[in-house]
Amino acid sequence: MTWISIAIIFLFIMFWNFGPGPVIFIVCPELWAQGPRQASHSITLQLFWWGMFVCGQILPFLQKAIGAYTFAFFASVLFVSSIFFYFYVPETNNVTFGETTEYFRRRSLGLGPEDNEDVTKVRLSLLKTSQV
Repeated sequence: MTWISIAIIFLFIMFWNFGPGPVIFIVCPELWAQGPRQASHSITLQLFWWGMFVCGQILPFLQKAIGAYTFAFFASVLFVSSIFFYFYVPETNNVTFGETTEYFRRRSLGLGPEDNEDVTKVRLSLLKTSQV
């Protein structure tokens, strides 16, 4: 039984590293400009490790309180996080950093997708401002 537990722990670590574990290393650099990128990445990593610490600390209490359904709590948090990412984190595949910045700027001004300009217009305006 001990070997099965060790194998399951190794499988968890392996799937964590291929799944949600490295997300902060991918998303954070794509959302910040070069200037504040280092500071934002440091803050993000610190929050990530504090979150891992809190998960490790509350796990024994959850196991005592809800027993075998302990990981249902973590699965529900993962589900809510997935919904958040789906609706609030933009797709950045084949999108320039300027377009991503423009997306967040328009979103912070309360402009919705129906107010969105054509991508070529955004690219042209970014080119004009960068040439000044």
